Amino acid sequence: RTLLPALASARAQAANRLALLLGEPPPDLHELDAGGRQVVVAGLDSAPLFSAVAVPDPVELLRPGLPSELLRRRPDIRRAERELAGATARVGVATADLYPRFSLTGSFGFEGLSTSGLFTTPNGIWSIGPTVRWPILASGRIAANIHAADAREEQALLRYRQTVLGAFADAENALVALLRERERERAFALAVAAHQNALALAKERQSGGVDDYQTVLREELALFTVQDDHQLSRLAVADDLVALAKALGGGWQVDEVEK
Repeated sequence: RTLLPALASARAQAANRLALLLGEPPPDLHELDAGGRQVVVAGLDSAPLFSAVAVPDPVELLRPGLPSELLRRRPDIRRAERELAGATARVGVATADLYPRFSLTGSFGFEGLSTSGLFTTPNGIWSIGPTVRWPILASGRIAANIHAADAREEQALLRYRQTVLGAFADAENALVALLRERERERAFALAVAAHQNALALAKERQSGGVDDYQTVLREELALFTVQDDHQLSRLAVADDLVALAKALGGGWQVDEVEK
C-alpha cells in the first residue's frame, strides 16, 4: 500500500500527458473508496485513456530486413535532403544517389550484435556493417563536382552527411537498447517460472511438515519481487520499442514495409 500513492500520481500524470497529446481536457482522477471500488473524484471520465492493452511484442512489430528508406521519413533528414537537393541542382547530383542503402537484418537479432567498425572507408566507400553501402563518397566524380562548386554546395553536403550519420546513430542506439532489454525481460520471465516452482515446492514441504510457513512466506516474497521486476522490464521494452520507431521516422506499419 505504501507504493499506491506514487503509482496513482504517475498514472494521473500519464493521463494528463495523453490528454494533452490528444488535444482534450484533463481526464478524471480516480481513487478507491473504503470498499475498494473505484470512484471519480474530479473531472470527466478518463476510462478511454486507460483501456487495458497488452504490452506489444517487439518481435512481432519489428522484423528483420527493415529498409533504410524508413529513416528518410525523419524530419531532420528530409530537411537536409531538400537543402542538399537545392544546393546541388546545378552540379547534377541526385540526393537519391547520396543516400545509403542498408538493412537492419544484420543487427536485428539476439546474438552477434556488434557496432565495431560502424563507419569504415574501404576504397572510398562508406559502409555500415556488412549490409550497408553509402555511395556518398564512392565516386570521385561526385566529390569533384561538389568541391568545384561554391562553398554552399559543400556545406549542404556536409550537413546532409552529418544528419544521416546522426540518424543512423539514433537508430542503432535504440535498436541495441531494445534488444538488450528484451534479453533482460526474457531472463526475468525464466526467473518468475523458477520462483513459481520453488513456491509450489515450499507449499508441499510445509503441508508435509518438513518446513514451516515462514519458508512459504519467503518464497512468496521472492516471487512477488521478481514478478514486479519482470513487469517493469516489459514496460521498458515497450518504451524502447517506441524510441526505435521514433528513431526510424515513424508513420509506417510492418505490412507496409514488407510489400
